[in-house]
Amino acid sequence: MFSTHSQAQSSVAKDQRVLLIGYGAAGRMHHNCYPDGVEVGAVVEKESKKTPEGIPMYEEIEAASDANFDVIDIAVPTDLHHIVFEKVSQTFPSKPIIVEKPICIPNVIEQIERLVEAHSHNVYVNESYRSSKIVEKIIELCDIYDVSSPDISISFCKNRYIDNLSGRYVDRYWGVWGYEGPHIIAILSQLTGIDPLQWEVENSMESSFQISAMDRPTQGFAQANLSSGEIDAHLYTSTNGLLSDGSFINPTSEDRLRVAEITDDEVTITGEFEPIPGMERPKGRVTVESAGERREWVIYDDSLSRHLHRIIADKETMGGRQEISVEKGLDVLRLLRSIRE
Repeated sequence: MFSTHSQAQSSVAKDQRVLLIGYGAAGRMHHNCYPDGVEVGAVVEKESKKTPEGIPMYEEIEAASDANFDVIDIAVPTDLHHIVFEKVSQTFPSKPIIVEKPICIPNVIEQIERLVEAHSHNVYVNESYRSSKIVEKIIELCDIYDVSSPDISISFCKNRYIDNLSGRYVDRYWGVWGYEGPHIIAILSQLTGIDPLQWEVENSMESSFQISAMDRPTQGFAQANLSSGEIDAHLYTSTNGLLSDGSFINPTSEDRLRVAEITDDEVTITGEFEPIPGMERPKGRVTVESAGERREWVIYDDSLSRHLHRIIADKETMGGRQEISVEKGLDVLRLLRSIRE
């Protein structure tokens, strides 16, 4: 029932050059997480003050067309992904492309799917939780404890009021689900091995409100109940710090809740994703409670670095492994769109 595919690290060829498009928060995170042997050959960014010293910078994608790159990494805001992807595909038709999650806004899913199909190399969505060691450990324990018909609960919450006031983490298209929703569904898919489109949406709700500096609703919470066969899943996220038990995360706190819990008969398996208060990043934790006993594992879970490593290693063989492919990313968004309809 639960996914058992291997996420073993493949080796990455040395001297891989990346063209990094966008050098905001996401672009800087990508830059810091590329594996050994991979360097940023150039950055495309209109705001020169953002770019790192010593790395060539272009204001337009086309201006980089004569340079030699092994992979193109798109880390611009979500609403620009489909526009930038089309330009990249036209400029570098034979190069693999990485796109930050979510791959696009709701109304262009079919458009970007056509663009991906027309591209002559692999395309990947940078959904780091597909390479999480916390998820791997949960899957291992589900096998050990013979979990077969579980209830699954996944909650990702943080109070982003201060972030939202400054214009950060505001998704005008995916709403409250925008930042954490793709993560949550990717984890659900990875845990169970069930394609996102095989889940039935039993019910869902989203409550949000506008804060003074924004022109769209930005603060709130959302939840959905899904089912597939004998498995039930409850998904919950909030950007106003409201937890599912009614308690709140303070807006001035860096605390957040990122938890996946699997319950089946007398077994409860819980995965806590970083950051965890009082614990060094990027350490996470997995616990299992069964027959009155509790066991705990603290796991170094640098999932973003690991995911980028897997993508860059995979693109060298044009393997297009299913669990890191763009098709999975598009199916995640189709399910998320169904949840919000």
